[in-house]
Amino acid sequence: MSVPDHLPSEGTARFIFQAAVGIASFCIVSSLALGLQTATLGAAIFLALAVISLGVAIRYGRIYAELRRRRWSRELARPNAALEQLFDHARAAQTAEQVQPGEDADHA
Repeated sequence: MSVPDHLPSEGTARFIFQAAVGIASFCIVSSLALGLQTATLGAAIFLALAVISLGVAIRYGRIYAELRRRRWSRELARPNAALEQLFDHARAAQTAEQVQPGEDADHA
């Protein structure tokens, strides 16, 4: 999923996601309580609000996950590049020291 540049920051997306989950939870409990008291109109309204809140939670959960993935890849790019350089040097040194077949690599 691509996230357009005009969307909120990672922290804001996480806050909206958590708020939507909280509102959905409250609406579900309220809908159940009103449904048990035979207030069907109120229960239906809270149920509709819960469904809308869950939709918002899913949307902003995905946005938050994408923004977090981008940040992690950005933060890990430099350490990974340093490790790749180290491994490339080790591979080059290993191929330079070709061990003859039948020779013990540890005691060459």
